[in-house]
Amino acid sequence: MNHVSSRSAQTVSRRQRRGATLVLVVLSLTVLLGLSALAIDFARLYTGLNEMQTAADASALHGALLIQKSPKSNTIIADVTTFAKSYNRALGGPVDIVTVTPYHFETTVNKRKATAWGAADLNAVQVSVQRTSGLLMLAQLLNVVFPAPTRTATSWVANFTGNSCVRPWMIDMGRLINRADPTQPVTTRRALLPAESATLRPAGKVLFVLAPPGASNVNEPKYGSSYGGAWAALTPAKGSYTSAVNSCNGADALAVGDVLPVSIPGNVAGSTASSLLPQGNGNNADGTAVCTALLHDVCWKDGTLGGPVAMTYGYPTNSASAFAQAGANHSIELVGSFVVLCFKQPQPTNKKNLNVCDPTGFTAGLPTAGDWKNNVADGTMVGYVDFTPPQSFSGKFRLGTGAGTGSATQQRLILVDPTLP
Repeated sequence: MNHVSSRSAQTVSRRQRRGATLVLVVLSLTVLLGLSALAIDFARLYTGLNEMQTAADASALHGALLIQKSPKSNTIIADVTTFAKSYNRALGGPVDIVTVTPYHFETTVNKRKATAWGAADLNAVQVSVQRTSGLLMLAQLLNVVFPAPTRTATSWVANFTGNSCVRPWMIDMGRLINRADPTQPVTTRRALLPAESATLRPAGKVLFVLAPPGASNVNEPKYGSSYGGAWAALTPAKGSYTSAVNSCNGADALAVGDVLPVSIPGNVAGSTASSLLPQGNGNNADGTAVCTALLHDVCWKDGTLGGPVAMTYGYPTNSASAFAQAGANHSIELVGSFVVLCFKQPQPTNKKNLNVCDPTGFTAGLPTAGDWKNNVADGTMVGYVDFTPPQSFSGKFRLGTGAGTGSATQQRLILVDPTLP
């Protein structure tokens, strides 16, 4: 009897242990499933936040492209919002809320600020995006309201403000402004406005016929309708004009904000023509000849028409001084690319037939063949302002806001963090 009771007690004890084990297994599975769901949700959240940041980055770059083309547009907010919601998704769904802010960015932290659409200092766009639902599945199952995460990006329309390979040649800023807005006189002395840069940019190639510095009795109609005044020869702070044009003046690179006097080299046409071409060893001092060949007067660079060169744009600091006036200080307001198409080389009278400027694809606005041979001064330069970021000439580029709130002919869209120095 006692033996039977003992066996019954053992059976009950085993059943109790089985029940307790089942409870532990259920609890463990619940915890495990919860942890698994949490791990999946955190991975999903990480992915979603990255996708949101990508959406903010892309939308900010899109906004910067819009202000580069038309800074005064009143549709930028709507355009960026549509772009963000239509082309950028987070975890398979569109972002819900998009905030677009006009911004002014500078390399100096305390000068960064929100601004207004169309303002002269507008040079960046800040975009914030939110996804209010769908990031955490567990929160949805538990009906828990999860704070909507926000991701922000700022895209800066950065100006090229300097380069280690800038020739000491300057184009009159007033002439460039006049091309953008003919109501502005060619004597205008200020920086290029963002709206003016946006006006010129679609043209792509703004042609200029530039008389040499010191040219006398310039008969403007003989230079064609693209006449852009004279080009100025700057005196570098270190070294000579000739060494600067032959070596890019890399040791004392020219940049926006520099103020330099203008010189008139004794033989500007001859010295400049020699600097355009490779030197005696087949290269300029740093291998950056503007043209590898001047066929008659047409510049060719490695078999391609036109030689790109980094030049400056500016004006005299003294209102009483004429542009390119010898000895007058000139302020560099912009550094950009100029593609040299023709340069009139000095020729003996019996070889003037070699003076020909007939670049393929560029006919309107040029001097006639007869004027180029007989009436245009030696040292006249023909070329166009290039608005594409430089690809074919070397140098370490500087980026910045330029002089004050000025724009530039060459820019790059860059994602920046306004909170970082």
